[in-house]
Amino acid sequence: SNTSGLLLGALRSPPEFNNPQYLDTLSGLHQSYRFRNPTAGSLQTGRGYDNPYFTLNNPGNTSELGRFIGNANIEWGALDWLRLSYTLGADYYSDDRVEALPFTSSSQPEGNVTRFSNNNLEIDHNLLAIMTHDFSPNVSARLTLGQNLSSRRYRNLFSRGTGLIAPEPLALQNTISVPPPTEFKSLRHVEAYFGQAEITLWDQVFINIGLRNDGFSTFGESDRRANYPKAAVAWTFTDLLGDNENTGWLSFGKLRAAYGETGREPPVYGTITALSSTSVFGSGFGDVITSSQSGSGGLVTGLQLGNSDLKPERNKEWEIGTDLGLVDQRIDLGFTYYDRTSTDIILPVPVNQSQFGATRRLTNGGEITNKGVEVTLNARVLTMPNFGWDVGLNFGRNRGKVNSLAGGIEFIPYNNEGFTGSIGSSTVGFAPGVIRGNDFVRCGVTDASFAVEGGTLGDACAGAPSGALYLGSDGLPVVDPNERVIADPNPDWIGGINMAFTLFRNWRVTGLLDIREGGQVWNGTRAALYNFGTHKDTEIFRERTGQFGRDFLTDVYPNVAGPGAGVQAFNNAADWEAWFRGAGGSFGDVQAQFIEDGSFVKLREIGVNYTADQPWVRERLGLTSVDIRVAGRNLGTWTDYTGLDPEASLGGAEYLTQGLDFFNNPQTRSWVIGITLNR
Repeated sequence: SNTSGLLLGALRSPPEFNNPQYLDTLSGLHQSYRFRNPTAGSLQTGRGYDNPYFTLNNPGNTSELGRFIGNANIEWGALDWLRLSYTLGADYYSDDRVEALPFTSSSQPEGNVTRFSNNNLEIDHNLLAIMTHDFSPNVSARLTLGQNLSSRRYRNLFSRGTGLIAPEPLALQNTISVPPPTEFKSLRHVEAYFGQAEITLWDQVFINIGLRNDGFSTFGESDRRANYPKAAVAWTFTDLLGDNENTGWLSFGKLRAAYGETGREPPVYGTITALSSTSVFGSGFGDVITSSQSGSGGLVTGLQLGNSDLKPERNKEWEIGTDLGLVDQRIDLGFTYYDRTSTDIILPVPVNQSQFGATRRLTNGGEITNKGVEVTLNARVLTMPNFGWDVGLNFGRNRGKVNSLAGGIEFIPYNNEGFTGSIGSSTVGFAPGVIRGNDFVRCGVTDASFAVEGGTLGDACAGAPSGALYLGSDGLPVVDPNERVIADPNPDWIGGINMAFTLFRNWRVTGLLDIREGGQVWNGTRAALYNFGTHKDTEIFRERTGQFGRDFLTDVYPNVAGPGAGVQAFNNAADWEAWFRGAGGSFGDVQAQFIEDGSFVKLREIGVNYTADQPWVRERLGLTSVDIRVAGRNLGTWTDYTGLDPEASLGGAEYLTQGLDFFNNPQTRSWVIGITLNR
């Protein structure tokens, strides 16, 4: 039609879209692997999955970020023993984003434009009074008293228009439907007072005691303020031995211990029950009811009930450790053991919507513990006039556990943490952030009373090892309908090795290896490629017969039991296709089969540094030195993980649940060149 011709011509004209890597040569329209022959009539038809070059060259995604940080400081030495300090600071940023989907985008073929604008202003005031006094040559003290006032203002405006009128411009005014925008504002205030006393005894014992009192406007009315104490002591015991020269086999030694409490305030407006004009209701099949009807506005109870009794989350942590210097300070060793308990964790607990009109209510409930060790070792192996060799090692191990949750519930899901669905969770008895899902029926794991062919699972598994996969008479596994924890992305331990070589004083070569042992990854990319038949494994399997326990999933389920043990489940390519498009692929119920070990060793960085400090640098450039650095990051990965990168996670580093791989981009390999002028 003429309309289609005009739109097609408009789509061809922008240079951003004139890319043969994703445009069909005949129609000039977006083509993809699953939509190879677009026509003029497919201008508003999705492509199944967008061509990556189409996404990359989309001109509608822009962001403008501006930020200002400043502070003013005044200090006054009022007396020999008293110093006053005042700091007033501000941090302001504004972030404006436009995200647009052009015609033919698979998620919304008719196109849309989203504008998101937000800004944040934080004003911070700090007043300090520092008092010092020497009671004797062996006893000195320092007392710090202070006040902190903080105001945090946040605003955002969100608007989305759907249905492009013309291919360009990708702007709200070029969309058919623009519902009223949504606006959010918040303002929170903090008022804190704190004091800290530091005592030094004989220049070898250091005592620190402090107390902070916080008041947050987001607290409930009954608990506006909270106290957080801390205490620490350290003893340089080698001074007692008379060794103040840092020499000998034990050239330095310190013992230390500390205890402290911190808090996290409730989210803004978590204590009030508010009315909403944006809540919608429906079955999920298009029958949406809004609060405004027949041209008249309306308000309904928000989806979250307020809780005026909310208290802050509280973290209590103690640690002990030692720092040692060995062999004339050529080796230093540090060891720390810590134990942290988090209580009064703020959780969203479901409520009866028919009774309250809301779906959840924030409450203080649950307890989580984290215990672990940290070890560091640094050695200056060789120190010569023209050559030096330094080696550093670090090791860390943490064990987290959810001890209890509010109301005696088993787990709290984290919805949409980078993935559609409740895949991440805090589950009682496990570390925070474990992955929940379904598995196949397995001996010793599924309840023994589970009904199977000819009786119960307990009878069918008699004599089979724990974890053996139960197979039906057709040779195929049976889905266990009960969801449970199927993976823990938290590593058993992490470590690192770094080395530095100094050559001819001015050259320095450095390298860093990162190590992660343990931690599981859900390889959703492999699951999806199985479903589409594009994974290399499917090419191998479709050419042969096979059975469980011998040819398939032997790394995940090495043992089998039940009437199907030894039965050939796959006889031709059609059998394999049915399996991969069903229970054996990404759209089946069982994702436990795609859990893999995420251990890795990464060559994180290699760098070369040169320092020019010759006389000509000062004479000709007026500088003391010039530092030139060239470095490469993420240069190599050694892992048994079959995906692209076991470190990448769909939700990003800011989410609690890691280990989710669904067509993620791997870590970027980068090269950095830096020049520093020192004067």
